[in-house]
Amino acid sequence: THSPFTPTPRPRCHCSRGHGPDNMPRRSRSKSLVRSRKRKAGDLASQRLDDGDEEPLASETSGADKTRLGRASSSNPNALWPDCDAWRPKSMFDVYYRLTAVVPREEWPAFSDSLRRPLPITFRFTRDAADDFRAEGERVLSRWAAEGLGTRRLGLVEGWQLHMDKHQLREAVPGSDAASVREWLIRGTESGLLVRQEVASMLPAATLGVLPHHRVLDMCAAPGSKTTQLVERLDGGGGVVVANDFSALRCFTLVKRTASLGPRAASLVVTNHAAQKMPRPPAARGGGGGGGGASGFDRIVCDVPCTGDGTTRKHPEVFHRWEFALALRQHPLQLQIAMRGCALLEVGGLLCYSTCSLNPIENEAVVAAALRHCSGVELEDVHGTLPPLRTAAGLSRWRVTAGEDGCGVGSWEEADEERRLHWRLQPSLFAPTAAEAEA
Repeated sequence: THSPFTPTPRPRCHCSRGHGPDNMPRRSRSKSLVRSRKRKAGDLASQRLDDGDEEPLASETSGADKTRLGRASSSNPNALWPDCDAWRPKSMFDVYYRLTAVVPREEWPAFSDSLRRPLPITFRFTRDAADDFRAEGERVLSRWAAEGLGTRRLGLVEGWQLHMDKHQLREAVPGSDAASVREWLIRGTESGLLVRQEVASMLPAATLGVLPHHRVLDMCAAPGSKTTQLVERLDGGGGVVVANDFSALRCFTLVKRTASLGPRAASLVVTNHAAQKMPRPPAARGGGGGGGGASGFDRIVCDVPCTGDGTTRKHPEVFHRWEFALALRQHPLQLQIAMRGCALLEVGGLLCYSTCSLNPIENEAVVAAALRHCSGVELEDVHGTLPPLRTAAGLSRWRVTAGEDGCGVGSWEEADEERRLHWRLQPSLFAPTAAEAEA
């Protein structure tokens, strides 16, 4: 008799075949290992596709060719979508998003080029940054801006965008202007006078318009750049920011990042909890609940876990590991977190849902499903509230692509039972009907 904690002895083989550890028969080489070796040697058929060859748009194909989009052919062997362990060419990413029309067709070349350019350095000043510290670095930054190099002041927050990425700045020649800016940025970051943060990460806090007395929830807060921005907007006015993350390790990173807040950290609470099960906070003193009831949050940042396929400028490896099914796997959790955020909102409160993804399954589909299931929640139009930014309306129609045909289905009714079960499709993945969109 063996206890649950005692390993069961492994049987020994006494046949004449080859043996591995513990005299167990050796496993045959798997196809994935063979494929991996071919990929490293550049022998896969998909790797022989020229960089200039691209899959045609659906509008450029006709008749039966549309139904075979993505299938292998003698002219384009890369059209067959590779399996999960295969090497992924950039064209696979491109074909999907060109068909999805995340940008107008005439803007696609410029959009595609921008996805492959390195991400420029951006930062914002904190409220503790003194004028003399700002002037020290802005003397060089203003000169770069005047020379038309691409450095510019951010209109969204008090900060700057440089004309170089982190690798270029790291390789700056000692004694040059770039080297002096690099040292200035390091000093400012270590002393909490500035925060290195991407422009996209600055948007949620800027959009919500946090006031000093607000109760704010950051549902998936780590690593903490948005959290520090939210706490600074309270400015000691009696409000509080609850920064939550599901990972204890990421919570440690969050606490370390927010240590630069100094005395302002008194307005911060860090929690380690599943965002989709986040409990309601107690009512504020003197509130309508009498001090003992439940209340909600005035502002919520719902920056959910995602595939991150919008981070190609920082992580170019996304092109090679991208596949259709990634968004399908993330969607259920994203919807659960968004719906829980809506339930935690105070009447008249605002929630900003955001991802690092371009996929409508992770963005428009989640928002549409949350509006469908959460009564009393309305979509707020923020176009024009951030003047420095050019904005566009979200997609109203998209196709859910899960199979290797590349075409996908446009509605729940269009998907047959076999596809629903095999790809684990659910109604919330699809675009709302015309009646729902009107409502």
